[in-house]
Amino acid sequence: MITTISKTFPDHWIYGQYEQEILVSMQRQIDSRFPDQNNLLFNTTWRENPEHDVELQQCLADAAPVDNLFVVSTVDYFLPHHEQMVLDMIERLSVKHTYFLGNFDTPSPRWAPDNSTTIYFNFFAIVCRDHFKKYQQDDLILTDPKYLFISYNRKPYAHRLAFVKKLIEHNVKDLGVVTLGRAFPGSTGPDKDLYFTIGEKNQDYVKYGHWYSDSPEATSHDIPHDLFSLHNMHYWKHHFLHIVGGTSQSRWNQFLTQIDFKPIIGMRPFLINGQTQNYEFWRRNGFRTFNHYFPGLDFERTDTVHATLIDAIQQLSKLSNSELLALYNTMLPDLIHNRQRWYAWADEQKNQVENLFDE
Repeated sequence: MITTISKTFPDHWIYGQYEQEILVSMQRQIDSRFPDQNNLLFNTTWRENPEHDVELQQCLADAAPVDNLFVVSTVDYFLPHHEQMVLDMIERLSVKHTYFLGNFDTPSPRWAPDNSTTIYFNFFAIVCRDHFKKYQQDDLILTDPKYLFISYNRKPYAHRLAFVKKLIEHNVKDLGVVTLGRAFPGSTGPDKDLYFTIGEKNQDYVKYGHWYSDSPEATSHDIPHDLFSLHNMHYWKHHFLHIVGGTSQSRWNQFLTQIDFKPIIGMRPFLINGQTQNYEFWRRNGFRTFNHYFPGLDFERTDTVHATLIDAIQQLSKLSNSELLALYNTMLPDLIHNRQRWYAWADEQKNQVENLFDE
């Protein structure tokens, strides 16, 4: 027996299609693996204030003991308030064992009970494996570094906005290609009109995953939602360093999306404006990072991320184009390795989600 508490992205969004398919597969696997137990699957997508979560409160009120609780985080970030939701279920439903599936890259979350199991997989790798545009390796290799770096930022989350302001403050923004989406509706304050674009249109990226309509409410950031390409290829082919504008800067739980994959697929050294634990994640999963090319800088400290990224840009700005190209060619074996490793890793994510409970 399995009970499911779930909201999902809509099925006319490609991520919604995959999320729903994965949940159906999970239900089938749970039924097969635990056929005679009381199982509860809890999908954390779009679950907000637990006090107003009617479906969750009804489940807690029923108070039927649960043998296995499956907490699923795939297309959305696992947020701090989800922790309390899960702890309430464990306590009030007398849960015997808890499984954390998806965005949980630790043996078990630090707050979880001892009787829990974590099975990591990356949802976004599974979708990108099927839909990301295929590029020829030779077309990606840097031959003419016109732009020192790229920093793409669609939604102006606080850590992205702060970094772009640092680029301006230190007079290095124009050494690279920088975007920053328009402020969230209703935003106020001195930065609400800060906006940078390279002039791309939503219609240009429908085939690469732009699923929103053209209404101002749906596309308030005025930058296309590009899931499955390297964006403008003129800029991509001619930039040296890619600065990943991650979805979150919090160290709460691992969250890597297509944003994080692009420099790996597109053969660029990368640094991260986001979750600093991602460097270690990539290394642990067989990828190579590029921090060591910047002597004296520690990119994995959470309290100095923006200052360190500025220092890295300033270091690179002292190099001539020929020196940049020589440095890129030194990195090239690692860049080729990362690209090849990504496709193998994406296959591993697909296999993991289809065989959750195989030993």
